[in-house]
Amino acid sequence: MSAITQRHHPQREAILTALAAEVVDAPNGEMYIDLVMAVLPQAARHFLEGLMSTGTYEYKSEFARRYYSRGKAEGEAEGEVKALLRVLERRGFVISEKLGSRIAECRDLDQIDVWIDRAVTASRIEEIFAD
Repeated sequence: MSAITQRHHPQREAILTALAAEVVDAPNGEMYIDLVMAVLPQAARHFLEGLMSTGTYEYKSEFARRYYSRGKAEGEAEGEVKALLRVLERRGFVISEKLGSRIAECRDLDQIDVWIDRAVTASRIEEIFAD
């Protein structure tokens, strides 16, 4: 809570750095950071957001690392699915609702890569999704 009371302190960046490093993995840590963000001056809020989103912060708890990794993998899969659908669309393939659901629900990056590779050269949509 000192980050809130010291939000105008000359050393606030050091205080916010400590907050980012120590509080995020504490019980209700995300809630505390959200509360601090809500009352910080704009410059301090941007500084804290930068600390939390630069990719240099290393989560300390196994819980946070597991959920961060899961979110990252899901984001990658969503991006790959989007790329596949774009290739199919640009190539003029008609995607049935059933096939669209199959593609959208796939989270296996290796499988999606196989489909993308096939989509680049296939002359029929059945060639792409043959098992």
